[in-house]
Amino acid sequence: MTLPLMFEVYKPKQRLLESDVYHTKPEIAAVMIKTQPKSPAYTCDVGDSIRI
Repeated sequence: MTLPLMFEVYKPKQRLLESDVYHTKPEIAAVMIKTQPKSPAYTCDVGDSIRI
């Protein structure tokens, strides 16, 4: 199974250009979760848990 690589570059406020928009790490993560491909390989129920 091949999983697509998704990433977004985080830039601290000090390194932004005037044309850039600042996003916090949680905001970047939320956008990535919302835009991930809809596929059975990516499904997850909130009630799922990992047992060790």
